[in-house]
Amino acid sequence: MKNINIGNKYWVQLLFFLFMVPVVEGKPFRGGELRTYESYRYGRFEVSMRSAPGSGVLSSFFTYRDFWSEGLTGSENWNEIDWEYLGVHGDKAQTNYITQGEWNHEQLITVGFNPHEDFHVYAFEWTPEYLAFFIDDDLVRYEDGYHIDSLYHYQKIMMNIWQPTYIEWVGEFDEDILPVYAFYDWVKYYAYVPGTGNTGTGNDFIQLWEDDFDYWDTDRWEKATHTFDNNNVDFIEENVVFHDGYMILCMTTPDNTGYGNEDPEHVLLNPGFESGFTNWSVWPENLTNYSVVTEPVLHGDHSLKLFGQNTGTTNSIAVYQTFNPSPGEEFTFSGSVHSASDDPISGDNTAFLELTFFDGNWGVLGDQPVSSSITSSSPADQWLPLTVSGTAPNGVVSFNVAMIFKQMNNAGGSVYFDDLGLFYSELSTNIDIPPVNHTALHVYPNPFNKRTIIQIKTQILGSVRLAIVNMLGQRVKKIVSGGAYSGEHTLSWDGTNYNGKEMPSGVYFAILEGGSMVEAEKIILLK
Repeated sequence: MKNINIGNKYWVQLLFFLFMVPVVEGKPFRGGELRTYESYRYGRFEVSMRSAPGSGVLSSFFTYRDFWSEGLTGSENWNEIDWEYLGVHGDKAQTNYITQGEWNHEQLITVGFNPHEDFHVYAFEWTPEYLAFFIDDDLVRYEDGYHIDSLYHYQKIMMNIWQPTYIEWVGEFDEDILPVYAFYDWVKYYAYVPGTGNTGTGNDFIQLWEDDFDYWDTDRWEKATHTFDNNNVDFIEENVVFHDGYMILCMTTPDNTGYGNEDPEHVLLNPGFESGFTNWSVWPENLTNYSVVTEPVLHGDHSLKLFGQNTGTTNSIAVYQTFNPSPGEEFTFSGSVHSASDDPISGDNTAFLELTFFDGNWGVLGDQPVSSSITSSSPADQWLPLTVSGTAPNGVVSFNVAMIFKQMNNAGGSVYFDDLGLFYSELSTNIDIPPVNHTALHVYPNPFNKRTIIQIKTQILGSVRLAIVNMLGQRVKKIVSGGAYSGEHTLSWDGTNYNGKEMPSGVYFAILEGGSMVEAEKIILLK
């Protein structure tokens, strides 16, 4: 991160993105930032990534003390350690660490390859005695001076992509290069345990966790929504994308957000209401029993409140977004909902998620799939997951995903929605499934809650692979990999991912592969 030097003194830019200027989308471009909820002190921090190209573009992997969240404001509280990739350089990467008083220690390193073309592993080891930077396990910088003693504050792990205004640092920027992307394959964190570890310098570190970015772990990572001075982007949730086993940070124009290899018509915008009510609509348009609020929230800083009108009338309010599907595409709309005990949903009022498919004249096609409902008997003061799935029928032109509050007579109460998501799949376009006669795949119970049984019967000798895949085609968990599986076998899936974390309700697929055979079976997980 850069400072501006005025005379003999640094002007502290209380501009760094973590100074939490909320996004009001006033900047000319959009960027993305992902950060951990937890803060860490000392350890080995690793990332496998391919940085974003382009003069004027910066992508990064770093740690930072979020001192503003601690109620502190002065630069004397600063601690930061950086890997920064300047798109203007095709053979360099920048290391930096910033100590109290916003004192920078930048060093531009010639890496011998183009960091924007291939994935490489970048790491730094941070201990009370030294700070060391590595590329593909080769040491490229080592610092053990007196200022290392100033690096002792807990810091969050972060990655972002943005457009600095410092031309002398990052080069001239031409917006015609947009969109540009930085790809992150995985991140690992190792604790510093001198004398008792098994990896890193002196075997003084031990791995505590790894994230392969097969999905967004909302217990570990937060998508940021803010900006700062001398930065031409607003950070938005839509520009942090989990796709095909990567976390992708996007820098885009305001009208073309998200990752370009996704269908933009199927990307849910502003899913956590961090940009207020932007991108959402309400029906009927005259209803006003909704608002974006700051508490309670599941993640981020906002949620959507829907509430009863106590008017003596019966009606429904729908807060929705509209998309243009193709027949046969399967969609799952999910989110979390909260009913507070100080204003619980009452009477016969209900709240739920809904899908509605329309023809070219806005006529409703078929049934309208709905999720389970939040009612007066639902648990209060906790976030509950809701999920609804549906398949686009023939003749479809558009469809809505909606949060519904159904008002009955004089009943009242409030509900709050957060962390919404839209997933879609047209399995035949993503996975080649040739006809086979010698393999059977059967899943039961289906839908399931705690555990489902997966029975396979095959005559194939040799390597057989069985994996669970979500609706984005991302592998969630490997059940079987390799081995001679000729015959009948009974396996199971407990609804967790590689890390043992429980997956949310939704549609998944059991994918069995062996030889030239691929079998797929749809699985519905209900919590």
